[in-house]
Amino acid sequence: MILRELQLISEAQEVTLIGKKIGDKIFTAKMSGKPWSGSFNCYNNNLTSLVGAPSSVGGYFSCSNNNLTSLEGAPSSIGGMFSCTANKLTSLHDVHKIIKKINGEFYANRNPITSCVLGILLIEGVMDFELDYNEEADIIINKYLPNTRGFSAVIECQSELLDASLDEYAKL
Repeated sequence: MILRELQLISEAQEVTLIGKKIGDKIFTAKMSGKPWSGSFNCYNNNLTSLVGAPSSVGGYFSCSNNNLTSLEGAPSSIGGMFSCTANKLTSLHDVHKIIKKINGEFYANRNPITSCVLGILLIEGVMDFELDYNEEADIIINKYLPNTRGFSAVIECQSELLDASLDEYAKL
């Protein structure tokens, strides 16, 4: 069954989680989209998509060192930190619509992100954000984390990003 799923994936030219070893388990189609009780580490798998990832993860979630250009399919709730370090992300457009809650840090360093980081402030529980592509944007976003003031903090942060001529980062 796993071999057949892997063949279908290769025909689609997309590398997903199906058939990848996660901890001591092989991730199967039956696990796709279901909650995962512990931490979920799918780093270094040449993934191009997170579609089919668990709907929620009880511990941390790491999809670092892959070939992701989008976080679509990421869990909506993560019980620990979230790391998407060292991928090919250029934008975090609508990240707050994909990920609703992270209990900890959001690591996006070693990605060429040049736009749409403001949504980080709309993800419940984010304590710290790491973006190394633009240190000034990173510093400004982190001034407003954790966001306990809702949209008023988002508007203030957006204004500060715009004042710093970081217009692309100020988008959701």
